[in-house]
Amino acid sequence: MHLLLSAAPAFIEEVLANLPTEISPDEIPVIDHVCYRVTSLERYQQLKDELSKTDLLEDESEVNGRPICIFRLKEQLEYKGYIIDALELPAPSAKPYPEGFEHLEFVIPNLQGFLASHPSLPLDTKGLSRETNQDLSLKLTENISVKF
Repeated sequence: MHLLLSAAPAFIEEVLANLPTEISPDEIPVIDHVCYRVTSLERYQQLKDELSKTDLLEDESEVNGRPICIFRLKEQLEYKGYIIDALELPAPSAKPYPEGFEHLEFVIPNLQGFLASHPSLPLDTKGLSRETNQDLSLKLTENISVKF
């Protein structure tokens, strides 16, 4: 397992601790992936090369003008009943982010139903307009968010 993944359990704990209480664990039974952001293209390439030695580079595609890698982890992350087998590694965007874990993405069956059942949550809905991989996002702290 790559060294950066050793910090994932603490990140997952922080995300779960910061989730609004109105989101029931039953609504978010599956975590699709954890996302790790970098600050430079050089760091992106370095981590891509390193992770390719230990994990399976499943996909690298351009999203919004920058490459994003999805790695299938050979050693799954397990945390409090969640099993995570994928890491998303995006190249840096124009908006600066510090290096580190940035979001978890939960799989839920019905985005519109989830949105309707949580009208008080400040959910970002811009991801609903995409043709594929629609999502909702929720900022938990300055540098941490979740996606559904």
